[in-house]
Amino acid sequence: RRTAMAHGLFTDAVTRFNKGQSSLQNDTVLAYAIAWVQKLAHGHVAGQLHDLHPGVKPNKKVAITAEFINERLGSGLTAKQITKLLTNVEFVVAESGNKLKVTAPYWRTDIEIPEDIVEEVGRLYGYDKLLVALPKRAIEPAKRNNLLATKGKIRSILSAAGANEVLTYSFVHNKLFDAVGQNKELAFKLSNALSPDLQYYRLSLLPSLLEKVRSNIKAGHSEFALFEINKTHDKSNMHEDGLPIEEERVALVFAADSKAAKHHSGSPYYLARAYVTELLASFGIDAPIFEPATTHAPLTDTGKQVLAPFEKARTAYVKTADGKLLGALGEIKPSVKKSLKLPEFTAGLELDVQMLEHYASAVMYRSLSRFPSTQQDISLQVNQDTSFEQVSGCIQKVLRDAEEVHGYECILEPVDVYQPERAHTKNITFRITLYHQERTLVTKEVNKLLDDIAQSAENKLHAKRI
Repeated sequence: RRTAMAHGLFTDAVTRFNKGQSSLQNDTVLAYAIAWVQKLAHGHVAGQLHDLHPGVKPNKKVAITAEFINERLGSGLTAKQITKLLTNVEFVVAESGNKLKVTAPYWRTDIEIPEDIVEEVGRLYGYDKLLVALPKRAIEPAKRNNLLATKGKIRSILSAAGANEVLTYSFVHNKLFDAVGQNKELAFKLSNALSPDLQYYRLSLLPSLLEKVRSNIKAGHSEFALFEINKTHDKSNMHEDGLPIEEERVALVFAADSKAAKHHSGSPYYLARAYVTELLASFGIDAPIFEPATTHAPLTDTGKQVLAPFEKARTAYVKTADGKLLGALGEIKPSVKKSLKLPEFTAGLELDVQMLEHYASAVMYRSLSRFPSTQQDISLQVNQDTSFEQVSGCIQKVLRDAEEVHGYECILEPVDVYQPERAHTKNITFRITLYHQERTLVTKEVNKLLDDIAQSAENKLHAKRI
């Protein structure tokens, strides 16, 4: 086929060999060729036959039943009729009641599975003789596909949050691996690539999205979020049968040019985090943990490739309350920004869709409280080395305990992170919204909750309430 394509020659021989020839006919063809050499050129056989692949196995036997064939063809053939049809074209059939064991002739290399026998019987019997009728099927609805439902829900949530879905190629150029710091040796390379720019299967989704940022900025879109839901795989993550494990992922990138970035206070990390928080909350995953990526390096090659485009000091692992890893979010490395010509205000995330599906809980609805809510801000001064996630986690713990003991409903929102120049401390401000389903809260209990938060932060983080 390669030679025929290179020279544009499409002969009968090419067609035959493309479809595959049986190795069982080699000795017969060779004997036929030698016989003609002897007859026409008076040649003599110079030596013994030498076979590089002796003991070639004959075509395997395919077990099948008459019911299996009739169910698929809509026919009423008996086992004897099927046997006669097949033996007429040199198949060998061992019949035992309605059970048949069929061996194809040596030149029929296309017969491998029971469905091949069904097709052959239909062709020999005549498709024009088959009854034209729709098969009977149950009218009960198909079983819900949880993975498809999860993907649909992700699309709805991120689209409602203002992100735009894109669908990029599953294949990338090796230059993209170099640009984002991924190891292309872990990627599967295509032997028949659609284009010189599409040589490898991608190792993660985020690089494909990052590659689209500059073109959208140049097109006049000053601020946007792109997301994609798709599969990834690599050579380090394989099934026992040698096939790669396909992981379902969702990735998102948020970018804003220098002018649009002025309208955002803080770093792009918090915008990416807002998307993650909204997504996880919609799946019932409350109080996720955002653990700094500097705490430990990924244990697997797959994890290393996902984390490669991120600036580790400004990146977090996303985990469930019980510590199960969902993915990562953070800002992009300066080297990646330079290679792909990204704006400074760029952040991204990549999450495991199947983990979202596994941890998603049923959505529970309840009426809004008839009693008014109250909002209180609390500012904590902490050491500059104390992370935002440590402070947030400390407050979340106190609020969860208050919800269990007193029945409060609590919402925690970040307001501000401020660090004066040359200061060794920083101030972090949160807004806490409180309400109760059965009564109006009083000032005394709200103040006590804020005092408990301040005391806990002081004990665990040496924080000071300001």
